[in-house]
Amino acid sequence: MMVGAFLPWLKSGLGPGSMTGWDAYTMASGSERFFILNAFASDFSPMFTGMSVLIAGAVMALIGLYRFFRVRRALPPPPAAAKVAGALLLLAVIVIGLANLLSVFSFGPGRGLLDPDYGLYLVTGGAIIGSLGVVIGDGLRARE
Repeated sequence: MMVGAFLPWLKSGLGPGSMTGWDAYTMASGSERFFILNAFASDFSPMFTGMSVLIAGAVMALIGLYRFFRVRRALPPPPAAAKVAGALLLLAVIVIGLANLLSVFSFGPGRGLLDPDYGLYLVTGGAIIGSLGVVIGDGLRARE
């Protein structure tokens, strides 16, 4: 997921070139450095930039590392509040991973004008697979 922030996200059917998630971060200014509310249209068309994806990927990595060491019994069990916070952070990672791709298909200018590139698919897939891994790992841990 984190590598996907630096890979091509959007490609134009009108000419060569593509935009990465990091390009979206460097081109944005002010409050839009992490989240662009009107990326593709004047109304609601959300897009998270590459920095948001990097942060989400780091959060998922930290959750995964905690779970890994928790399974090895190297760390104490988390308090209930930490479990809730972890679940909310995981939900945020899923939203960040899915929002960009859904926004391009829902609000983008159309096929052939602006299409998602492989980096955006990688970010979405990483968010889904990573989140499923955490949830499935929790289920397996609960059975022990």
